[in-house]
Amino acid sequence: MGFIGLLPPILNVIRKMYCKPCNSNIGEMTEVTIPHTYKLLEKKSKDTAWINAALKGMKVLSEGNTVTAVTLKPFGPSAGYYSELALMTLTYSMPNDPLSPPTDTIVKFLPIGFDKRLILDLVDLPKTECIMYYHLLRNHSEHELPPLPIMSPKILYADYCPATNNALMIMEKINFTLGDQKKAPDLDQAKAQMLCLAKVHAYYWGDKHPMVSLPPSPL
Repeated sequence: MGFIGLLPPILNVIRKMYCKPCNSNIGEMTEVTIPHTYKLLEKKSKDTAWINAALKGMKVLSEGNTVTAVTLKPFGPSAGYYSELALMTLTYSMPNDPLSPPTDTIVKFLPIGFDKRLILDLVDLPKTECIMYYHLLRNHSEHELPPLPIMSPKILYADYCPATNNALMIMEKINFTLGDQKKAPDLDQAKAQMLCLAKVHAYYWGDKHPMVSLPPSPL
């Protein structure tokens, strides 16, 4: 009987996934349409109109700088991941601008499988992840917050549509070796993970942390 309480949120998630509202896939923070699958982004990447609108909506381009070319290709198999990934290479009109965003990027889509997508949507992970990257990792100074105490990729685009639960992120490609999500980490990897988790927990510890005064998200 306890599972009956999950029925309304599950039906709400399914409604958002399969209904097509008039404002479908408009990002809450940038007001730019979200091409939430590889095929949609591939179509948008045939010219530079969408990527320029997206980066300008994120305010990551210097005045006068634009993206002049986009190369997109799949990242590889996504088994074991709750996301689909792609590689995106950007060329800028001002390549020597020190404020230019990264050239080599990773695009993160939501997973294709219904079961994975349902789990993510039920816990609002796509929304909270975009909010974290948009506000805490990019605009933390606007909220009088210190930088996050662990390394994180630069974010070029992160947005979420509350009408559909669709989301998309474009971030700096980090040239480090990743562990295998389907296998247990070795001892060194486990130690590094625990140290990073400890730093994050300490960063948000206590009810006097400045995060308490952060205004609620419009999402």
